Amino acid sequence: TDNHSINIVSYNLHGFNQGSGMIRDLMFSYGISIFMLQEHWLTPANLSKFDEHFPQFLCFGSSAMSSSVSKGVLRGRPHGGIMTLVCRQLEKYTKVLCASERYVIVLVGKVLLVNVYFPCTGTDDRISVYEELMDTIGYWISKYPEHKCIIGGDFNTALHDDNKVSNLVNAFLASNNLYRCDTIGGTVNTKPTY
Repeated sequence: TDNHSINIVSYNLHGFNQGSGMIRDLMFSYGISIFMLQEHWLTPANLSKFDEHFPQFLCFGSSAMSSSVSKGVLRGRPHGGIMTLVCRQLEKYTKVLCASERYVIVLVGKVLLVNVYFPCTGTDDRISVYEELMDTIGYWISKYPEHKCIIGGDFNTALHDDNKVSNLVNAFLASNNLYRCDTIGGTVNTKPTY
């Protein structure tokens, strides 16, 4: 209800153990209120690490390792996982709407926060997964038209490139009156990130 500023960071952890130190640094140095995190690589049994390491935050997310764990002994490298952290001072304004392996959608006051992990190159039915995710996100945007919407996450494509995936995402952004933060000021940041 108040018009207070909040700091939001979207960050690909590249593994909980590797990225958790950066979360702590950002939290203490810059007073970050909300983290939209991707690729924590934790199994369902280890998701409590977020609550243990960051008790000053509400934690909403899921593991992408559920099907791997259900098959027995883990083989290969860990993958995926998504988590949104909201500082506890915002608890009375916060409501989780839905969470899945690839997205978490949370309301904080009049802001619809969408944390998403889009599929990378080589994923089976990559375009179909993109379309399904954008349909879901579009549904929630239409359900809360009076809210501001922030989408953070790992898009796994260079949005300034001319390819099927990037064009699909950019068309979605345009049709929902969203804009890319990397183009603020008229220039495109082309530095690669996770």
